[in-house]
Amino acid sequence: MPVRVPLFVLLACLACSGPVAAAAQTFGLDGGRAALASRSQAEWVTQAQTLEKRGDWPGLLAWGQDWARVDARNPLAWFVQGRALIEMG
Repeated sequence: MPVRVPLFVLLACLACSGPVAAAAQTFGLDGGRAALASRSQAEWVTQAQTLEKRGDWPGLLAWGQDWARVDARNPLAWFVQGRALIEMG
């Protein structure tokens, strides 16, 4: 029988495996998108963990969509969207 690992544990491990700090280039982005782009990996992960713990699946989906808009190459951004969609049915 497979064991399900909570998202927040998986995200914490994956967040630590990436770069500690990455500079975000926000030149030419409007205020809202620039604010999203300036978030650190740790901020994205922490908020995703919080939403998952609360069971806020629509919120987690929206968060993952914003994350993927800013960093489309980040697998965690896509993973949290999938997790939310699975839980929402």
